[in-house]
Amino acid sequence: MDNVDEMSKEMLRYFKNKERYNERAKKYFNEIYYPKHKTKILQKLREGRTRHHPPKENKTNTSKKTINKVVNHSLIVSFD
Repeated sequence: MDNVDEMSKEMLRYFKNKERYNERAKKYFNEIYYPKHKTKILQKLREGRTRHHPPKENKTNTSKKTINKVVNHSLIVSFD
């Protein structure tokens, strides 16, 4: 609140009563708004999760990788 002279009366009133306003808004949301709109809110959350992270398909690995085993274990490698 450095610019108190430049703030409007409404902004000053908000800053003075910010905690009270926020508590009232939380109480309204938790007791009135959320119970009425619970199904809509949860549906939107589900849609958001599936939009950003679509469900993965079950893929079976049909390609077989061939692993060549070393027959001669006395192989010496030099990196000089």
